[in-house]
Parts: sequence; C-alpha cells; structure tokens
Amino acid sequence: MKVGIDGTFITPVHQGGKDQVILNLLKGFEAIGASGSLIVACDSRAEGLFAASAPSARRIPIAMGGRDGRPAPLVRRNWARTFEIPGKLLGAGAEFILFPSYNTSLRRLPVPSAVIPHDLQPKVRRDSFSFRGRVGKNAYLAADFLFRDSIIAVSDYDAGTIKEFYPQYARKVVRIYNPIALSPEAVPSPKEPLILAVNTQFPHKNTMTLIQAFEQLLDVFPHRLFLVGRPSSYGTSLMEYVERRPRLSGRVEFPGFLSDNDLDRLYRTCDLYVNPSLFEGFGMTAVEAMIKGAPVLVADVAANREVTAGLCGYYAPAESSDVLASAMADTLRRPYDPGEAERKAHILHGRYNASTIAREYWAFFERTLRRS
Repeated sequence: MKVGIDGTFITPVHQGGKDQVILNLLKGFEAIGASGSLIVACDSRAEGLFAASAPSARRIPIAMGGRDGRPAPLVRRNWARTFEIPGKLLGAGAEFILFPSYNTSLRRLPVPSAVIPHDLQPKVRRDSFSFRGRVGKNAYLAADFLFRDSIIAVSDYDAGTIKEFYPQYARKVVRIYNPIALSPEAVPSPKEPLILAVNTQFPHKNTMTLIQAFEQLLDVFPHRLFLVGRPSSYGTSLMEYVERRPRLSGRVEFPGFLSDNDLDRLYRTCDLYVNPSLFEGFGMTAVEAMIKGAPVLVADVAANREVTAGLCGYYAPAESSDVLASAMADTLRRPYDPGEAERKAHILHGRYNASTIAREYWAFFERTLRRS
C-alpha cells in the first residue's frame, strides 16, 4: 500500500500545532517502519522538516511560492492542491491520499482520500473571524467535506461538532487523536519559579486573561510568566499592555518561537503550565506539558477535559481573570508530587504517542482500501 500525503501547507514559518501534527505523525510512521510506503508532497522550502521527521519516505518537493516563508498565494494553492499535487502523488503510485489540513483538492480523486480539518472554529466561534475569513474558511470546509471520502476528527468533541454542523457527512467522520512525539522522563523537583503558556499569538488563545490573572499574583508569588509564540498583531497588543504596566516589567517575557529542545526544557522545569484558550479541537501543548511532568491548568472548554483525560486542573469561565488567578494560586501552593506527575505522563503518553497513533492511521488506510 502506498499512501500520499499533501504536506505543502507547511512552510518554513511555523504556523502552530497543525504543522506539528503531521510532522509528529511522520515520526510515528518512521518508528513503526511504514514511512517507506509514504509519498509526501512538500513545499520545497520546507523539505528539510519532512526529511528530518521521516527520512525513509519519498518526498516530492514542489515550488509553491510565497514570500518570506509565508504560504503561497491563494490561486497558486488552489491550483496546486486540485491538480498538480494529486497528479504527482497519483503518478508516484499513491493508493490513498491524506490531506492533513483544510483547503484540499477541489475535485473528487480516483483513489480514497481524507482531510483533517482540526476544528470548526469558524462555526463554533464565529466572532473569532472577520466576515471574509469566516466565509472563506467555511467554503473550503464545505468543499473538503463534499469531495473527500473521510473526515478525520481529532477528538470526540471535534467529531461531535462536525456531525452537528454537517450532519449530511456524519458517516464520513472517523475520530483519530493527534500524535505526540514526546516521551516521559525524570523531571526536576523543585521546579523553577516559572509559569508557561505556548502558542499565545492567536486571539482565541485568550492570553490577555492569563496576563491579567498573573498581574493579581505579582505580590504573592516570585514567578515569571513566559508567553511563547511567533510575533503577531495580537502578540504585539499583549506586549504593549505589559509595557504600559511597570509592575509587569521583567516578570512577563515574550521569547518568541522556540526550538523543540528549548520548549522541552521549559515544559520540564516550569512550575505551572497554563492554557486559557477559549477553544481547542485537541489542545496539544497541554498534553505535551503533562507528558513532560508539568503541573497543568486549562480552561474547561471544548476538548480540553477530554484530551487531558481529566488528569489536570480546570477552571471556568475561561475569560475570568479572577477565577484563573485563584486557580493558579491554588495550584502553585500545592506541593509538587513527582510520582503523581509521572503516573499522569505515562497515561497520556500511552494514549497519544506517535507510534500508537501512526498504527491507528495505518489501520484506517487499510480498512478504507479494503472497502473501496
């Protein structure tokens, strides 16, 4: 069986967890010995990322265009994903094609295909998008669900929202959790006086609520707040807020995008990881932090409780800085238990490790081909 994967949505500029999902999945395929059966179309500028994740896979680099490492222009993307990329994958012998992000081929293909939309945020949180952005993404999702044979939901919550808003495609939905390419290891105790949040560059991540909650704790705890994420207009507004408040100076840091090694170290050493996001289809970073032994506190919304298996701290409502500050204080006062952290890490690693999820995907490919 040969499986084609369209990885051209990944550029040299990391766009968030959706990029990491396919790179982790490729690592899983490599680990189980299946990557030799993969044909991966990739943006030629990002080929090295795919070579590092699955060196045994065949790669088809495609010049997608786009400036400064950004995505290709819209017309170019649509043409490539509708004609050029499927044509090259089929020409290389692909019997199944996986599209790991929305905006897939705008036609039916002669072999089975699947899309991973990751979430339906334009439907569930309409206010997070401009009118143009909401209409555009909803149009792509409608086309994806029409033309693809299967729709991969990344959580039971995600599956439920797809079936709610697109009941006509309910039979196409298959739930497969996201893969995590981290392993548990011994963690330092005591931890560093550091509170961590990741992927803070998007408005729905609700980072302002976290900053305002942290502001209430300045005189109670000595901790610093690290907000990890690429520069963005929302990130700039957060920095400006901090700059206007002298008490936050030196206590809130914006280190930008971090390497895997640097982020791994922060997961292991932070005293608390917080995800105050208003919406998550899966929520990878909280799981990653728990696998690395961090105490974790998340907003009790969407898929968060499901994906963390009820094993971390939760607070609600998500937009209340007062409630979040109280929950953070309670967590920081609680003595750290390395044994309990290790137990939780192994539970989540067993559930989401990249090899396990890769086997689940491979079984899905085989089932689909048997039925076709």
